[in-house]
Amino acid sequence: MSVFPSTATVKDHLGDFDSLETEWRQVLDGSSGSHVFFTPEWARSWCANLGSGEPHLLSVRQNGLNIGIAPLVKKDETLTLLGDKEVCDYLDFVVLPGAEALVADRVLDFASSNGCLLDLFPVLPDSLALKYLAPLAKERCYTVHTEVLDVSYTMPLMASWEEYMDNLHGKNRHELKRKLRRLERFGKVNFYASQSIARDMDDFLRLFRVSRPDKDRFMTPSREAFFRHLADELGRRGWLRLYFMEIDSKRVAAALCFDYGDSMYLYNSGFEPAYSELSVGLICKALTIREAIAQGKKTYDFLRGAEDYKSDLGGRQTSVYRCTIITQPGVPGACGETSQ
Repeated sequence: MSVFPSTATVKDHLGDFDSLETEWRQVLDGSSGSHVFFTPEWARSWCANLGSGEPHLLSVRQNGLNIGIAPLVKKDETLTLLGDKEVCDYLDFVVLPGAEALVADRVLDFASSNGCLLDLFPVLPDSLALKYLAPLAKERCYTVHTEVLDVSYTMPLMASWEEYMDNLHGKNRHELKRKLRRLERFGKVNFYASQSIARDMDDFLRLFRVSRPDKDRFMTPSREAFFRHLADELGRRGWLRLYFMEIDSKRVAAALCFDYGDSMYLYNSGFEPAYSELSVGLICKALTIREAIAQGKKTYDFLRGAEDYKSDLGGRQTSVYRCTIITQPGVPGACGETSQ
C-alpha cells in the first residue's frame, strides 16, 4: 500500500467532466473498492437528467498525481455526494490506496472553508465517508451523526449453478426448483441478453411500469430520460446487460443489470402481471444469477432494499448508512462523540 505525504492540493472542476474524466477512470481503476455508481459515466448521466444544485468535482493531487476524486453537489449550504438515493444505490469518494486519510482531510477542509454541512448518503460500511471522513471530523470536534438508511443484499458466487442451488436454504431451493419445473411445463422458455439495448429499452420500461403501480409512479419522464442516458453511457463501456425472459416467444419479464468488474448488479426489473402466478419475475432474476456464474463473476449484488426475494435467492444483508457532518467545532456532541 502506498502512503502519501501530507501535502496536497485541491482543484474544483465544477461541472466540467471532460477535464477530469480520464484521471477519474485512472483513480477508479487503482482504487481498492469500486462500484459502477462511482464512475464518471454514472455521474454524468445523473447530472444531465436528474441533477440539481451546483456540482463540485474535486480532484486531490500530490506531486501532480491525482490521488482522489470527490464528486459533490452544493445545495444552499449543504454538500452531498453527486447522485440521489432514488437511483443511486451506493455513493462514495474515489481514492487511491494509502491516500484515504489525506483525501478525507482535504474534503473536510473544502467543506469547512465553504461553510458547508456534509450530508453523505447512501454509503457502505467500508466507504471512505465512514472509515476516514467521519473519524477525522470527530477529531476536529465537528458534530457527526451516523444512521442506518437502508439495507442491501449481496452474495459471493459459486463456481457452478448446481453448487449455487445446493447452497440455498432447503426450503428456498425446493421452491425455486418447483417454480422452474412449473414454468417449463407451461410453455417454451427462452432467456437471453438483448443485442440491441437502445431498441429494447422500450420493452424493458413497459414491463417495469406494468409490474407494479409504485414502479409506474416512480418512472417519471426525467427518470426515464436518466435510464435511457445511463443505458447508452454504460452500454458503450460494455457494462450493461438487459435480460429478457420469453414464454412461447412473448416477453414476460426483464432485468436490467450491470456487469462491472467482478460483480453483477441487479439494478431493476419488471414483468407481465398476467404471468405473476408463474413467478416469472423471480425466475428471471434467478436466471441472471445463473448468467453471472457462467461469466465467472465473483459477487452478485441485489443492491438496496429489503425485498424477501433477495434473501430467498441467497443474498446476505449489509447496512447502508447516512453520515452528516457539521463542519464547525465546538458543537455539542462533537470531539469524539457521535450524535445518534
